[in-house]
Amino acid sequence: MPLPSLACDSLLILSLLQLVDFEKENNNNVNLTVPSRAVSRILGQKGSKVNEIAADSGAHVDVSKGDSDTATITLRGTKKACAAAKAAILAVVDSVEDEAVLTVKVEPKFHRTIIGGGGVGLKNLLARVGGPTDPREQAGLVRLYVRRSKLSHPRKATN
Repeated sequence: MPLPSLACDSLLILSLLQLVDFEKENNNNVNLTVPSRAVSRILGQKGSKVNEIAADSGAHVDVSKGDSDTATITLRGTKKACAAAKAAILAVVDSVEDEAVLTVKVEPKFHRTIIGGGGVGLKNLLARVGGPTDPREQAGLVRLYVRRSKLSHPRKATN
């Protein structure tokens, strides 16, 4: 009788080893610390970008706020899925870090000319330069987000 027991023990050990290998491959966690200003781009409008990253990579993506300057992103899944999600997130972070913010105070007497009827002029201007479209961010200021690489040849302002 000891032989059947030994065979069962071997099968049990083999099954447990396979389960451990499966867990090692499929239960990976990767933590990333990213700048807070990149979080909105990583999430996307209504979560569209983070959902796209999760769907394309197969990883589960959790975003949690850290301190005021950073946020933590936790990736869970296979090694391959976590690596793909990490690459996609770091690409977004790199594009955000490549931006410079130029703030120009616009005198109220020029607001009508720049804004245009119903805000069309401002919306078109912002669309052309890739700036924010949120009216709260536009209050009193016009923010133009430009690639730092394009700042090496700034144009002179005309009056």
